[in-house]
Formats: sequence, C-alpha cells, structure tokens
Amino acid sequence: MVIASAVSNYNITQIKPLVDSIKDVGYTGHKVMLIHNVDKEAVEYLLDNNWRIISIELDMLIHIQRYREVFKVLEEYKDNEQVIFIDGKDVIFYKNPETWNLSDKLYVGIDGNGTHRDHEWGRENFYKSFPDYINVVLDKPHLNCGVIIGVNKEIRKLLIDIFDTALTSNQRDGVDPFTFTPDDQMALNLLAHTKYRDLITIQKPEDKYIINLAQTKWNKDQYYLYHQYDRIKNFFNIIKSL
Repeated sequence: MVIASAVSNYNITQIKPLVDSIKDVGYTGHKVMLIHNVDKEAVEYLLDNNWRIISIELDMLIHIQRYREVFKVLEEYKDNEQVIFIDGKDVIFYKNPETWNLSDKLYVGIDGNGTHRDHEWGRENFYKSFPDYINVVLDKPHLNCGVIIGVNKEIRKLLIDIFDTALTSNQRDGVDPFTFTPDDQMALNLLAHTKYRDLITIQKPEDKYIINLAQTKWNKDQYYLYHQYDRIKNFFNIIKSL
C-alpha cells in the first residue's frame, strides 16, 4: 500500500497530526510526501517517521499541480498496489488502512449528504468551471477530492485526468497560475460522473471509511479516516471519547 500526498509552505505543526496518526494506527506500508518550501524541522520529522521525501518546484498552485506530480511518482510502484491519495494537512487516520475491506478500483468520498443541487458551494463552483455539464451532475452526489483510494493503475489515470481537466476549467481561463480556484474538486466531480462513472465507487452515506467533515453531517460515528477535522470544534476531545 502507498499513502501519497503533497504539501507546500508547511511546518511541523501542520503535518504532525497526519504523521502521528499514521504511526499510531500501526501502518507499515509506503509513505510518500512531495514537498515544496517545507521547513527543516518538518522534513526531519517526516524522515524520522520513515516517509519518502521528494522535493518539487511549483509552476502553479500546488493543489492542482500535485495531481501531476503524484502521478509521476506512482509510476515507480506496482500497478496493483493499493494507493491512498490524501490532502497533507487536514487528514487523520483513526484505523490502519491496511485492515480496510476496500477492493474497489477507485473509491471517493461524498462531500455533504446530498446532491449538487443541495450543495450550494459545489453547485455554484461546478457551474463556473464546467457549465456545459451542470445538468449531468445536479442530481449526483458532490464528491471531495481530499481523499482518493484505489488501485495504482487506475489512480494514476484518474490523477492525471484531474490535472488535465482542471486546467480546462472556465475558472482557470486567463488567471495567474497561482490564483486559487477549486478546480481539482470540480474536475473530479466531472470525471466521476462522466468518463469514470462505470469504474469509480462513490461512498454510500452508511459507509464508514471516509468522512469529509466540512459538509458532511457527522453523528460522532467512528470512521477509518477523518478529513477536514479542523472544521470541528474540539475534534480531538471528541475522537478520544469514541
């Protein structure tokens, strides 16, 4: 198994919760972190915890470029290797992913408990990005790109497609390469509901693998992985009580 992520301008405080959680659950697989302008203390902490570190230069905002860079790195691993692609800052592992009963070629989590029609931020940004496809996704779940799980061969295809598709968004047209737009997430949603609709498994609300906490209702259930935990007040106190 490979856990892969990328960060820019991070310090040890920002990466420590992720690094510690992976260590604490007993994960023994590969861990790869692509870094840009990460301070020395954080790099040393990653190395001390057996992460493979790869320095990258940025020619655009990292949240889009990371898909291309991780795609390249994953070419070095076996096609049938299980991969978890994650955001670098706001992810916590609660259980060892090596024990997860997930065999899907691709698996992504929902962002909220409804469809694009119900998801104001997702609907508005998707329309800004890919207006020609808004009716395709309106009644489909809005998906979060912060955690993508699957088989390496398929993950690589999806990651590079997200990269290429994000750059075609109307929101990227004419902007500075380092201007933020959420087109990685919009590209994932477009691809998941079109090109990849027969390959990708979309999380069911009752699944307990991933929760994206910014938009998804949490009833304090146990999940294998928590994303956007920093959106929940007293998250670590809550998690200790589960």
